[in-house]
Amino acid sequence: DGDPEWIVQEIADSRWAPREADPSDTRRGKHRRKLLQYKIKYSGFPDWNKNPQWQPYWDTVGCRGLLEAYHSANPTKAGPHPSF
Repeated sequence: DGDPEWIVQEIADSRWAPREADPSDTRRGKHRRKLLQYKIKYSGFPDWNKNPQWQPYWDTVGCRGLLEAYHSANPTKAGPHPSF
């Protein structure tokens, strides 16, 4: 189809987005969970990988092993998401 294939190489960082709520959380108000975001590095995209942008957690679907390794190595960082 001509579109490049984005294969996750590494999870570089995680955070709870400061102003975005998680759309999967049905609670209202201040109890609503913030959106979990990751900086993701991709195979074959060196320019992107120099400064990856924050992406929502659902962009890591299919990367369970990388997520487990990341969160094991970084237990004080944001995440993992409850759906994992």
